[in-house]
Amino acid sequence: MTNRNLVAGMLLASVISGCSSGPALEDRPIDPTPARFDGRALLVLSDTDMAGTAYADGVLKPLAGASDTLTVFRAPIAEGGEARIGASNSVMGWPGAIDASPDGRVAYVVETRAPAPAGVAAFKGGVNSGMPKGRLLTAIDLGDLTAPRVIGTLEVGEEPTSVHVAPNGMFALVSRKESEASVAAILLENGGPTRLVPLALPLAVEAGNAEDRGALYVRLAPNGIDFVINIANTHLQFARLMFSPDGLPIAAVAVGDAVPVGKWITVLRWALDGRHVLVSDVAWSGSQLGAVLNGPGQILSVAFEASGAHRIVSQQQVSLSPEGFDINRAGDLLAVVNMERTYLPERLPYQVFGRRERNSLSLISFDAPTGLLRAVDGPVAFDGVLPEDAVFDADGDMIAVAVFHAKEEAPQAGWVEYFRIDRTRSSPRLIPTGQRTPTVRGAHDLQLLP
Repeated sequence: MTNRNLVAGMLLASVISGCSSGPALEDRPIDPTPARFDGRALLVLSDTDMAGTAYADGVLKPLAGASDTLTVFRAPIAEGGEARIGASNSVMGWPGAIDASPDGRVAYVVETRAPAPAGVAAFKGGVNSGMPKGRLLTAIDLGDLTAPRVIGTLEVGEEPTSVHVAPNGMFALVSRKESEASVAAILLENGGPTRLVPLALPLAVEAGNAEDRGALYVRLAPNGIDFVINIANTHLQFARLMFSPDGLPIAAVAVGDAVPVGKWITVLRWALDGRHVLVSDVAWSGSQLGAVLNGPGQILSVAFEASGAHRIVSQQQVSLSPEGFDINRAGDLLAVVNMERTYLPERLPYQVFGRRERNSLSLISFDAPTGLLRAVDGPVAFDGVLPEDAVFDADGDMIAVAVFHAKEEAPQAGWVEYFRIDRTRSSPRLIPTGQRTPTVRGAHDLQLLP
């Protein structure tokens, strides 16, 4: 979840008699039939510095002795095999703080915000102004899943917001809140980061405030040449890398004009064939009450054209605050996690607003040739606070969802929640399994090693 301060103006909430709602959430019964989440490993990032409700009230609810963690759940996933290693990371960005090398042997983690200062329990001005800015990328060797180890770190600029490794594994792109060269290439050698190459790409849209400056998300196309960035949380900007004779990125050029997309966009994913970019829109807008008075969000499909004539080809409404989503390996189904308003505390004035109690999950079909989206199931309700990310397993018949923590006064742990996909009907259907894998508090970003 991006660093949006919800404190200012909240006293106005007590005089608001109604606010936007979304489709009814379905409470679906648990099917206890054993189900296996397939893959070599599931990586889970946990930000232990703050409670999920700190966005609204600035109260961190610190955990004594806890530190940011990467948890590695080994196959068979959800059956107890895990290893943990410290890795500074932050929930104060859209899900994209972790990526893995194409062979799955190295994970890369960026810290949008650095750890909270020792002894600080709350920020009166909100976490947005209080939490220190991050600069670090950490590379973690996963060759032995039972003993992950840090093999390198690199300062990559102010507030790195996402990282994405090239298909050839020779470099990664990092988005940053830098005024100049907001996208940088990180050269990789034997898995470790060796050098930063700033890419001087002028941004086509100026952000409405300083917190939304720079590149807020970056994603490389499957060809490893084209890429797309989220700018100002309102536009997509497409670009193409230029390479040196030895195949390393040295510059970038814009491809077409920026595309206005949605009210407040978050995560970006390329379709498997590179013809479309899929975008989640939490529909918050840039106002301070945007994440309090929001209506239903949506997923959008944007056609990428080499000529620069990019265009929105499809839009599909889901439920409230859809942030993280994933595409299955077949490329025809999306799992979308809707946070609803579970990031709001229980006390007044927040009690005025609905949709605080439960989250939801939606399924959307995707037609690769046309880019068309269609809702097929959901929103299906589940418990917890601030579930930001979801991933399919290797064969696409299960979904894992990262849950920050339980809805309680002193939350101690997070978890991964599992859903099965029933394909015996005319369209796919979400089945809650009741399976949970406990994690360090603050689970917010997932990565599958298939």
